[in-house]
Amino acid sequence: MRRAIIYSCLVGQLVILCLVTNAFESLTMFVLFGVVPWQSTPLSPHVMLSFYYLAAGTIITFCFRKQITALPQNLRTTRSQTQA
Repeated sequence: MRRAIIYSCLVGQLVILCLVTNAFESLTMFVLFGVVPWQSTPLSPHVMLSFYYLAAGTIITFCFRKQITALPQNLRTTRSQTQA
């Protein structure tokens, strides 16, 4: 019970800090329009597209890391079973 209270207080403090520093607005402006925080000029569309590809690739790799690491082993067992 004490941990739940401590964690909820920490999350609440983090949310208050983000609201005070406009972190949510800065993140939204970056994702939607490519405006880097504390700068007024947006990034070019090519740079933002590269960022989106990098973010999507990182998320996909993180989600399927077990399948990706098991792929070489599965390929070896599949080949040996088909030859037998």
